[in-house]
Amino acid sequence: MSSIATITIKGDNVEMLKDFLEELSKAYLNRELQKKNRTAINTINFIDNQLDVIKDSLMYSEQEMINFRKNTPIDVLAYKDDLESNITVYGNNNEGKTNTKENSSSIYKQILNLETDNLPFT
Repeated sequence: MSSIATITIKGDNVEMLKDFLEELSKAYLNRELQKKNRTAINTINFIDNQLDVIKDSLMYSEQEMINFRKNTPIDVLAYKDDLESNITVYGNNNEGKTNTKENSSSIYKQILNLETDNLPFT
């Protein structure tokens, strides 16, 4: 934002009036700079505070998710039918490729043989 000021001064000593106007201009520019700096600092402080709030919220959510995973066991066998049908559909949609129904069945057996503790979502 810019502004224009018209200043009229009268006096006999032109050099002193010139120095006065220069100092007045410097003071005005310095004041505007200080206002801009204050605004920038306030903005940075606001953003820092918001980041702290978001960080706390994320940490709380992360802990809630960890607690949920600990307290909610997932039984791989409960997903047997859904998993088997998805693998079969995948095998059927990729005919002519290396993922045949036999390969899908092998993948399915490997998944069932995994220990629950090794799964990424338990």
